[in-house]
This record gives sequence, C-alpha cells and structure tokens, in this order.
Amino acid sequence: MDLDAVVDALNDLIRAAEDTHLALQRGEEDLEDPDLKALCAALADRRGSMIRDMQERVVAIGGAPDATGTLLGGARRMVAEFGVAIGARGADDILEGLERSQQDFLEQLTAARAGDLPDEVGAELDRYAECVIEDRNRLTRARATGKLAAGQA
Repeated sequence: MDLDAVVDALNDLIRAAEDTHLALQRGEEDLEDPDLKALCAALADRRGSMIRDMQERVVAIGGAPDATGTLLGGARRMVAEFGVAIGARGADDILEGLERSQQDFLEQLTAARAGDLPDEVGAELDRYAECVIEDRNRLTRARATGKLAAGQA
C-alpha cells in the first residue's frame, strides 16, 4: 500500500475515532450518575489519546492528519442532543448509543486492518481494537447493571 493510501486509511479512522470521542464527551454531559459520568470521561480521554497517536503517525509518514468527525457522527450527536433536550433519552439509551458507536468504530478498525497496511500500522490498529473492545464491554456492563458498581466497569 502506498503512503497516500495509508494516510487516507488513518484519516478515515481518525474521523471515526473523533465521532466516538465526541459521543463519549456528550455522554458525560448528559448522564446524571457521577459514576457513569466518570466512566465516559475516562473513555473519552483514552479515545483522545488514540486520536493523537493516529495523527502523529500520519504526520510521521508525511501526511496531514484530519481533526474532525464524520457527517454521520455529527447527525447522530444532533439527534442524541435533541432526545436529551426533550427528555426522551435516559441513561440506558445514552449508554446503548455509546456502545453502538464503539461497535461501529471497531468495525471500521477491523475493515482497515484487513487492508494492506504496513506491519507497524497494523499492530497499532490491533492495539486500538483491543482498547475499543474493552471500552465497549465496560459500557455494556454499566448498562446491564443500571448503575456502576465500584470497580466493576
């Protein structure tokens, strides 16, 4: 795969990761439970770090990194914001949406990993996928229990 294609693939992932990052930040704002807020904040910090790593990789290979999310992600956030504003979204709905955003991002990581990427980029994507799976599972456990039990999520 040529370097332009690698940059394009990484920029696609940066945009997708930014969608999940912004969704987690929005979840932190919208949730009332302090434990759930803390979970979203921690996951958003992790995602922000992942985005910075990918942006640094793009720069290292001579490309210009993206710094925005996708149009679809923006539309999802707008719908979620509207739902919270009218009282139609509770904690379960918010967490379900966050789980879905993690799963969507994981699928994009998996698809990119199936491409012809350099080994070191593929290894990074594998590490990111493991983090996303862990994050999704933490959200799933939080939603299943209805409220975080100390140390369980």
